[in-house]
Amino acid sequence: MVKSFINKMSAIFQHGSFNTLYGGFYEGTITAGEALKYGQIGIGTLDGADGEVIILDGTAYHGNSENQVRIVKPDETLPYVAVIDHQPFATYKVNGLTMQTLHDLTEKFPTRNTAYSLKMTGHFESVEISSKPAKNTKNYLEILAEQPHFAEKNISGTIVGIWSPKFLEDLYGDGAHLHFLSDDQTFGGHLTEFLSGQITIEVGQVGEMKQEFPQENENFKAMRFE
Repeated sequence: MVKSFINKMSAIFQHGSFNTLYGGFYEGTITAGEALKYGQIGIGTLDGADGEVIILDGTAYHGNSENQVRIVKPDETLPYVAVIDHQPFATYKVNGLTMQTLHDLTEKFPTRNTAYSLKMTGHFESVEISSKPAKNTKNYLEILAEQPHFAEKNISGTIVGIWSPKFLEDLYGDGAHLHFLSDDQTFGGHLTEFLSGQITIEVGQVGEMKQEFPQENENFKAMRFE
């Protein structure tokens, strides 16, 4: 079942980008309190590329590499965060969704040439997440290869994040970049795989993008991104 709304566009604020993080800039340059002014849902990581930040209903949660979740303090800093004023234009009731069938669902979007905000809530048969360790100094690909993964079965929660087309991958990555948080706020991180039970998917089309870089930070100015 699909429910449609008046198509008010979602707006996304992003500090840093997929490529600045991928390129090795891990220093926190915006506070969580400042970032949260821009929307209700989002994704990010803390200073040092520490773990995964899940923004849900205007609150930022941190999932660490020990499989623990806590609320992020307003003065904590992030090198990368994307915060979305999520305005759904449609909702889908689905069962048995996976990463692959989510990709198939994007074929129903109005166009594949804009980014979309996603919020998926309900019961999940299985969820696998990953979370980076604290105080990273290694190449980003090495961090991702070595980070721990955690899995849960029969869990209720919410997935939030962005789907973006390939031509925007330097900003947002290619395809779905999603984070998960359980309803009891004890299990959360970067979503790697899942199988849903009955869930509701809200989709918002991103019509406004505010991109910010830490131009006053000396270390950022000295970086050379490939």
